Amino acid sequence: MILKRHEPIAIFDSGIGGLSVLIEIKKILPYEKIIYLADKKKHPFGTRPKDEIEKIAYEIINFLISKNVKMIVIACNTASTIKLDDLRKEYEIPVIGMIEPEVVSQYINKFRGNSVGLIGTTATINSQAYDDVIKKLNTDIKLYSKDCSKLVPLIETGKIESDSFKEELNNCLSLLLSDGITNLIIGCTHFSFIIERINDLLGNNVNVFNPSRFVAHYVKEKLSHEGLLNSFREIYEPEYLITSKRDEFINTGHKMTSLAFKNLKLITI
Repeated sequence: MILKRHEPIAIFDSGIGGLSVLIEIKKILPYEKIIYLADKKKHPFGTRPKDEIEKIAYEIINFLISKNVKMIVIACNTASTIKLDDLRKEYEIPVIGMIEPEVVSQYINKFRGNSVGLIGTTATINSQAYDDVIKKLNTDIKLYSKDCSKLVPLIETGKIESDSFKEELNNCLSLLLSDGITNLIIGCTHFSFIIERINDLLGNNVNVFNPSRFVAHYVKEKLSHEGLLNSFREIYEPEYLITSKRDEFINTGHKMTSLAFKNLKLITI
């Protein structure tokens, strides 16, 4: 497979969460073409068994490869817990996940103290993918993980003003605060859109780290290293591919971001 500079970067997630990664990539790589795929038909990923998550990820990746993309970004922490090394051996294309050592290493030295909280889905927390990467980078860090899966569908449907959302978020963070955390990793891209609310509940004594920004920097570094940065100085509107609930995606996307969604198609994988 010959990868070309002018081909698009593909980004995928189960819904709107990965838009946080798209936004960060567009900030530092404004001239790149982007295809964003939201597999809302199978949303949410985070409460599914491991083998099912792997099957979904492979189906999406095969579909995106058929679109002649030059890189695939798994903008979902849950899908990033599959065996990426095996996947990279199978496909002749750069594949980047949310929990790469090259991503975590960008913010691990910014931690204040060694007590770190992690919020994510059931699948992400159970995989211990963050535990494994952090342990390799710094054995002194104590990681406290909390399954916050119930927040994902509430964010996906834009119900962040509801009492159930506020109660669930408070429950999610209060236990971590009682553990005495001084840092928090946003281990689900959906949670990137509620960081202000998270900061309000945690206060000034906890540093919050959003991996979406650091993934974007790794994408730029990887494309540069592979000689795949787009040489054309033109701004492209992202192409959005949605497998279900088109209107819901647009409505919640507008609520959470400033993206226009001009080029959006309903597809079947």
